[in-house]
Amino acid sequence: MSRLSLTLLLLAGACAFLAPAPCGAQDVEPRPDLLQVIPGFKTKLYANVSYARSLISIKKGRATITYVGSRLGWGTTLSDVWAIVDSNSDGKPEYTWQLVKQLNTPSGIALDKNNDILYVSGFQNTSSGDLKGMVWSMKDVSKYALRKKEYQISDLTVVSDKLPGDPYHGWRYMRMNKDGDIVIPVGLNCNTCTQNTTADGIKFGTIYKLNPQTGAFTLIADGVRNCVGLDFHPDSGHMYFTDNGRDLLGDDLPDCKLNVLMKEGQNFGIPYCLNVGSGDPWKRNLGPGTPMNDPDMNPNGTVMDCLGAMLALAYQASSCSCLRRMTLQARSSRMKACSLMQEAVFPVCSELFAADRFHMQVHALA
Repeated sequence: MSRLSLTLLLLAGACAFLAPAPCGAQDVEPRPDLLQVIPGFKTKLYANVSYARSLISIKKGRATITYVGSRLGWGTTLSDVWAIVDSNSDGKPEYTWQLVKQLNTPSGIALDKNNDILYVSGFQNTSSGDLKGMVWSMKDVSKYALRKKEYQISDLTVVSDKLPGDPYHGWRYMRMNKDGDIVIPVGLNCNTCTQNTTADGIKFGTIYKLNPQTGAFTLIADGVRNCVGLDFHPDSGHMYFTDNGRDLLGDDLPDCKLNVLMKEGQNFGIPYCLNVGSGDPWKRNLGPGTPMNDPDMNPNGTVMDCLGAMLALAYQASSCSCLRRMTLQARSSRMKACSLMQEAVFPVCSELFAADRFHMQVHALA
């Protein structure tokens, strides 16, 4: 079973865009038939996992193990880290296992190069009752999955406790880069506001890489509001990541984006610069869209010239507009989602990312 199809199947049972109820609602019947995929692919239900938010699938001997991070509601509540085990890799998993129970918002997971250590992001209460952002490691994770062993929270090793404890955009999604660093977003802790920095020197609205041996953080992308997924091109090494746009500017503004990081330290404009695509808001035309000034943070370009030629070129060369709107009948307000599942989006700005087109067709849903 391909990585793409597996991602689709897990999302089919886990996320709100398949039915008129919020993400995490457990009384919603999975509807894989509603997913649109490119020719040559199909969907079916692979496993039911409560509140699934991110996953990694690997081969270990004859077995295929899929690790799943979870998030209940909007975060700061307890949920589990799971393993789905297909012992002979025939596409029919034998069991789903809770590796560790009742962590606070364990939404992000990443595996080391040898697939032996699973890293998990989440929160932990301090002695004063506040929250702090955490990254833990779980050693020998495949043995636990294959032998149906369970970690106790006391078994987890603290990799870092320096991430912000603010739950606003605080659930984090992770990947391991080729150098063995954990790449981890730090969302803007508001709908739109000035980027603050914690006492530990961590800036909101960014993406960092974390050295798991030293615990040192290095900023690699700035001006990122809320990244909820990222991956690396297997040849170029470029990092692609989503960014959810701000709220309270009407139903169709601004767009969510799919970005590519060309060099470390690149700035993607948030909170001063937004993005507007062209065409139907439910299914944008291919292309980078047009930068716009945030009317609250950057009226008339007084802080940053989002429409300036140099910035616009740099901005458009690394961003792709892909807004899609949906109405959740269970809520009074409209919500937006960057839908990479529309068939028109699979070439993903092909005129900009021609060298990486195959990767985006295969990994856009990862």
